[in-house]
Amino acid sequence: MKKLLFLLLLIPSFVFSQCVGIQSAVLSPAPVGGGYLPGTVVTMTFTMNGWNGTQFGSNWVEGFSLNLGPGWVSYSPVSEPGNCSLNGTWLWLESSTSSTTGLVEGPGYFYEGPQGPVDGNPGNDWGDFGTICYWTFSVNLVVTDQCDPLSLLIEVETFADGTMGSWGTQSCFDSPFQVFNGVVDGNNVVTPPISFSNDTLCVSTSDDYFVIPTLGSTYDWIVNGGNLSPDGQAFTEVTWGNLVGTYTLSVIETNSQGCIGDTISVDITLVDPTIVFDSSYYLCPSESVILNATPQGGTWNSQYINGNVFQPVVPGIFYPIYTVSQYNCIVTDSIDVNVRGEFPPFPITYDFLSLDLCSDFGSHIYSVEDSSTVTYYWTIDNIVSDNNSNQISLFWPDSTTVHSIEVYGIDDNGCISAESSIIVETKSCYRIYLPNSFTPNGDGLNDVFTFKGFNVFEPNLEIFNRWGDVVCRIQSPNQVWTGSYFNSGYYCENGVYNWRIYYRDDKGVGHIQNGYVTLVR
Repeated sequence: MKKLLFLLLLIPSFVFSQCVGIQSAVLSPAPVGGGYLPGTVVTMTFTMNGWNGTQFGSNWVEGFSLNLGPGWVSYSPVSEPGNCSLNGTWLWLESSTSSTTGLVEGPGYFYEGPQGPVDGNPGNDWGDFGTICYWTFSVNLVVTDQCDPLSLLIEVETFADGTMGSWGTQSCFDSPFQVFNGVVDGNNVVTPPISFSNDTLCVSTSDDYFVIPTLGSTYDWIVNGGNLSPDGQAFTEVTWGNLVGTYTLSVIETNSQGCIGDTISVDITLVDPTIVFDSSYYLCPSESVILNATPQGGTWNSQYINGNVFQPVVPGIFYPIYTVSQYNCIVTDSIDVNVRGEFPPFPITYDFLSLDLCSDFGSHIYSVEDSSTVTYYWTIDNIVSDNNSNQISLFWPDSTTVHSIEVYGIDDNGCISAESSIIVETKSCYRIYLPNSFTPNGDGLNDVFTFKGFNVFEPNLEIFNRWGDVVCRIQSPNQVWTGSYFNSGYYCENGVYNWRIYYRDDKGVGHIQNGYVTLVR
């Protein structure tokens, strides 16, 4: 596609394209030397004479979109294009979206035409119909008041309703019409840096600030946290306030053309005769601490202190004193250091230290004194528990063995208590266990079904299908069911199978237990 460009001087230029007619534009006032001065208001009047889009997929005129360089800081419509068909309305919009192509364009004028809802959205209807018409509109454009040579590009892009409306045929592909391509014409003002003696001062003091002046320029000084005098000159004196903090002093240069430079700033920190400590300190037995304070560079004075390292040898509350000289400000203050005494162990409360698991088979609670400022750490048989409360519930395995329980606490200050421990002896009792599912698929995992137990004698395990037929019988924990009919290789169906087991315990008492198992092959 041929790209058509022109530079407007004193008379309009004219351009033909595929669908658009003759395009021309006038700028008022006309540019001087290829640009405009900062702050200039320019009226652009654009005209398109004729439309050829009806020959390309019956496309009508949908809109005129502006492409503007960054040197233009604002725009406003003045007059709308002519209404050729008189069947709709031209709307000035920041953006319009085509319901057919999804293309978003703007700002500019867009036609709310026929064959669509009257809803302020020209993108969902047709454009303005006509072939021998004049479409003329005007827009005011404002140049930035900064003096940087920013682009003042102006382009007008004319769109058909197949591209920016709801017409289903996209046949017009016209290039933007370049009205102007100049720059902001003004000297680039560079505000010089601020010179000063100190960036940190005591409150309620004064200091001088200045910049290297440019002939004809004025300087606008701005300050928070103080008062300045004079203003408008290349120098000023600031009397700072009485509040501690960091404040900003700024200056802006305006040259003889009225061009405004960037804002140059410096931060001034005000301090007063006060000391800020990191925090109060809480020490565990035998701990030491490095004391810190702001402003730095002072000296510490206290029992058990060496430089700024405090290392007490007895418990108690201590008050190390800090003295500092800063910007002719001298201050002395003290900080609290609380040294904890011995952190004793937490005695463990329990029910029994010797357990017969035939009568004491349930869970057992072991606890220590509860404190909201302590986190507890339990170790069971040399395995650290994730339970950090003051008590722990344990279900001992059915075995005759010796178990160990240890616990210690850490308070909110990180101090660690001594450790408490007990020994628990358990005596085994009979138990029997059967899984509730198995997967005889040959992967070596959970492929068979059987039972396990303690003190189980003369067992007889029968497995039934849903009709009550016995499909397997096991009479030893060394025997298994493979998921086939009496382990014959004839696969049983997937599903739930009931079982019943008869056995005697070590005292000769008979037991019957029922359950089910799910076979998943």
